Amino acid sequence: ANTSSVVLERVAVDEETTQSQSWQKILSPIPDVDHPLAKAVGGQTLMILEPIGLEAEAEVVQPLWAIEPAPNRWLEQDWRPEVIEQRTELPEELVLNEPLPVVMAVEFDRLGGDTQRALVVGGGGWLLSTVADLSRSLGGERQILEAPGNRALMLAGTAWLASIDELVPSSGSIAAASRIDGLAGVTRTMWGVLLLVILPVGVFLIGVVIVLARRRA
Repeated sequence: ANTSSVVLERVAVDEETTQSQSWQKILSPIPDVDHPLAKAVGGQTLMILEPIGLEAEAEVVQPLWAIEPAPNRWLEQDWRPEVIEQRTELPEELVLNEPLPVVMAVEFDRLGGDTQRALVVGGGGWLLSTVADLSRSLGGERQILEAPGNRALMLAGTAWLASIDELVPSSGSIAAASRIDGLAGVTRTMWGVLLLVILPVGVFLIGVVIVLARRRA
């Protein structure tokens, strides 16, 4: 764990004001990663407070989640608020320019035949109830978790660490809100046109036909 720096992000508060954000939302695991925990959590959002990067070269270590690079994300070595707030422009050497792994799984067989497992998360607070239970309203009385992946990773990770693989879900079936994954660009565009253009126009035309029919009657 590279504890010498933490990932921060500059986010807009309004048109003229920005502030530093010390937490990151990760929307999905590393693409094409093949691991039971990645499949169990699926596309559920994972939130990590004050994330730090993880590095490993051993084959028994597999990166699962990573923070993607962005021009407004950087690796800060001086966490003092007065220093962070004074940064108006980010030095090029600090900007996050490549994916930074923050969750890794370790698994290897000991000489005695037993399997050793470990789950490493580069960041504190992801298991806090104030983070895992953070929710927002979808309208009416329906609530959705801001970071359902935290709870899913905790439950699936506990079962995986205990080698009770049958309790690890085969997919992110416990998502708070279902998402459509795996659509190609052309297919996604076609569905967007259908739902946002063709369907509303079709309903409008049906309404026009009904109104004209009633007037004639």
